[in-house]
Amino acid sequence: MIEENDDFDYYYSMSEIFELGGNNIFIPYEIRNNLAAVFVKNDLANMTKADMETLAQRFLEKDKDYLRQIVESNGSTIFINDNRVIKFNLNGTVEFFHSLENKVEDRNLYLSLSTAADFISKKAYSAKGMYLAETDEIEAEGSLGYRFVFKYRVRGIPVLLGNREVNEYVQMEVFNNQVRSYKQLFRGEMNIDISQIQASDNLLSSFDVIDRNYEFFEKAYLKANSLSKEELGDSVIQKVLSSIEDITIAYYDPGLMEQRERLVTIWQIKANNKVYAFNAYSGKLVYER
Repeated sequence: MIEENDDFDYYYSMSEIFELGGNNIFIPYEIRNNLAAVFVKNDLANMTKADMETLAQRFLEKDKDYLRQIVESNGSTIFINDNRVIKFNLNGTVEFFHSLENKVEDRNLYLSLSTAADFISKKAYSAKGMYLAETDEIEAEGSLGYRFVFKYRVRGIPVLLGNREVNEYVQMEVFNNQVRSYKQLFRGEMNIDISQIQASDNLLSSFDVIDRNYEFFEKAYLKANSLSKEELGDSVIQKVLSSIEDITIAYYDPGLMEQRERLVTIWQIKANNKVYAFNAYSGKLVYER
């Protein structure tokens, strides 16, 4: 019934298409709607000294006249208030650090999430499409807490960051009611004429991308599992395809920190404990981590 409605994307089971048995992943086969051409900019590069001071005052909870300021040789700017520090990096990130005032012996996820949400809403910059992606238990300064990773979507499409220095959109360490660190990439979508639309007619299907790059996936699978093709025999294709954990359409942000940078439409594929990005129009690998 869904397929009869042309407004929906098509999703198919990898198990049925490739006869993989236990693989129950449903992946998008055909994208029906057009994907916009999206441009982003380095918001931090456009910040004035007054803008930085305003943000520093909010994070450090002190008037600018009481903040110590340091400008590094590489152009980064640091503001300090006792045991609170905020740093504006040229790579487009803002980093905040506040050493723990109280030891936390019992971590509380609900309290930590509430603290994170309150911190972001009052001090940081919450972008449209920002969402919690990962939660990890951590230990620091003899205390127990959590590391939260936030990613973001542009026009409903997830964005994969490609800058090696900036792995995720937001990373923060929270210990119940204390925020120990916060790091955010100040990256914003530009207001470009919406008529700049890429036609989806030439968009490769996810299966096309897998077919074009099968040898790449096979080599990666054999290497990750220390196997040879001869050892697997006729089962090698099923083993390789079964290693695919997820496939989704996404935007890839190369993270070159330019003032006007176009995001690349990709098929993001997770396999062999790695994330691969393939250009959705050419099928070529553009990034992996």
